[in-house]
Amino acid sequence: MSKKLSEELVVEFSVSRCNGPNLVFRLIEQKDAEYVYSLRTDPEINVHLSAVVGTVDDQRQWIEDYKEREAADKEYYYVIERFDGLPCGLVRLYEIENARFTWGSWILVRN
Repeated sequence: MSKKLSEELVVEFSVSRCNGPNLVFRLIEQKDAEYVYSLRTDPEINVHLSAVVGTVDDQRQWIEDYKEREAADKEYYYVIERFDGLPCGLVRLYEIENARFTWGSWILVRN
């Protein structure tokens, strides 16, 4: 679905991908486990996060388990990327009910 917000600005959206004017939100994949783990274990970024226990493989397993919740439309976990493909953060939408959701589990980097 595309929505024209102005003469210059068009946002393309589907559950799996949202292309905005400056960023792309795409659903997380197994290949993103190392990136997620690196953010969650970075002491400059994780000051307000729950303590991380486990490894990259544990993160990969968490993503695999999450994919079942995604398939059931219970939550969506996005990697936020610049148009050049450089990832710049994460966000999760959950508690999805009656066209409402909670926005959380977000991490943004400085790039």
